[in-house]
Amino acid sequence: MTLKMRAQDHEPPEQGVYLSKLVDLQEDEGQYGPFGKLYFELLEEGYEGQTIRGQASIPESFTAATKMWQWAQALLGRSIQPGEEIDLEDLIGNECMLTLGHKETERGTFATVEAVNPIRRKKPKKQAPPEPREIEEVDEDDEDDDELESAPF
Repeated sequence: MTLKMRAQDHEPPEQGVYLSKLVDLQEDEGQYGPFGKLYFELLEEGYEGQTIRGQASIPESFTAATKMWQWAQALLGRSIQPGEEIDLEDLIGNECMLTLGHKETERGTFATVEAVNPIRRKKPKKQAPPEPREIEEVDEDDEDDDELESAPF
């Protein structure tokens, strides 16, 4: 059996911030303990379908000082509350802003996940104050006055 492959050029996305979504999450064991592999799909025009992998250790203590907490919080789009239980698999499909950097190796240049940030929500537009209305003059001899006097308010 012959196995043929065609070499392709690898061009990582430029360094910068990209709209993306978490598409997969896998747990692995490394030299320093368990870690998560988080796979993000880029949603920006021209980069559709490209997937970038980020890694974060799975700490014994899930605190705000850990990368996994910060990334989970960004994917949730809100603060994590003390005592709250987070199922990381529930974050699959959530969108975020992914900051990419580059890492040079002997095999080439690869994109790295530098930060995961929540999507910036649009602030509600300030509504213009209502325009002043003209007050109608009421004729004192108007028959509606009797109805107003008997009103329950």
